[in-house]
Amino acid sequence: MLYLPARDVIVSEKRDASPAKIESDIQKELRRSGLVLEDAQVLRAMEHDALEKPVYLPITLKKDGTITDGVATAHELGRLGRYTEHLLEQIAGELARGNVDADPAYRTPQDGACRWCAYASACYFPSRQRNGPPPHPEKGISGGGMAEYR
Repeated sequence: MLYLPARDVIVSEKRDASPAKIESDIQKELRRSGLVLEDAQVLRAMEHDALEKPVYLPITLKKDGTITDGVATAHELGRLGRYTEHLLEQIAGELARGNVDADPAYRTPQDGACRWCAYASACYFPSRQRNGPPPHPEKGISGGGMAEYR
C-alpha cells in the first residue's frame, strides 16, 4: 500500500520557470516511495500505464520494459512483514520491561522530536552524538536481522 496525501502538491520554482518544468516538479512530488508486489496484473490495476511509463508507482523500468527497482515478490514481502513484526515485538518487550531510553527521532536540531518535547531541557539528548548508521536490515538490531525470516 502506498500513501498519497489528499492535498495539492506545492512546488518551489523560479518565477520564470516553464510550465513543463513546473509540471515535471509536480510529477516528481506525486511519485510514491516504497515497495510494490512484483505482479504485472497488480501493477496495472494500481496504475494503468505502470509497465510502460509509471508516474505514481515507485518502480523503475529498463528500455526493454523490465522492472529493475521498487518491486518485491510475495515471499520477500512476507519476510519483510515477519521481520517488522519481530522488531515491533522487541520494541514492545523493551517498553514493557521499562527500558525507555532518551533516544528520540533526531535529524538536526531544527528537525527532530526534541523540538516538541516537554522534557527536552532535562534530557540533554542533542549534546550526545549518534554512533554510526542505523542497523543493516540483514544484520538487524541484535545481529540476526532479516536473514532468519526466510
